Amino acid sequence: MKYSILAVILMACSSNSNGGDSTGGACGLSPCGGDLVGDWTQINVCLADAQPPGLSNCPGAAFGEQKRLGPVAFELTADLKFISNGVDNMGSFVIIPVSCLDKTLSASLACYNLNYNNTPTDPSTWACTLSSDQSTCTCQETLVTTSLIDGTYSVSGTTFVEHIPGVRDITFDYCVQGNTMKMRAINRLMYTMVKQ
Repeated sequence: MKYSILAVILMACSSNSNGGDSTGGACGLSPCGGDLVGDWTQINVCLADAQPPGLSNCPGAAFGEQKRLGPVAFELTADLKFISNGVDNMGSFVIIPVSCLDKTLSASLACYNLNYNNTPTDPSTWACTLSSDQSTCTCQETLVTTSLIDGTYSVSGTTFVEHIPGVRDITFDYCVQGNTMKMRAINRLMYTMVKQ
């Protein structure tokens, strides 16, 4: 992802930790558990933590609106298997104070240096613009990927874990209400899905 590249570009600022509220705001989630079994379609993604990864030492850095549009199909079976399949089209904004950028460059050049076009190993594109008062750099990330992921899952109370063979386990807090499921991963992304 781009965040590791951003971390190299950014100058270190004083440390600031900005943890997300698990229940408040647009990204809020009160884990309640529920019946996961079924066919789900992802309709949105929101970041529950206001501090973008890789920018924890940059006070004022924040995510703007983030949307992830499918179609991404997510099937959870009664025999504890899952499959995720589809085209993932994500768009997000990251707002970075100029004070966290390379101070050896002008604000406009430091912001321009964050522009990034996709490569074979990183399919994301970043387009960054400097605010008119030259105080912040706003970067829009676009990421389109196609994926097919399958594995097994386990449930414990209001938490479920995807077990992806040979890759890793991903833990989610979740809540199913009616035909809507919200699930927040340990990386703080919160997914909203609807049952088909």
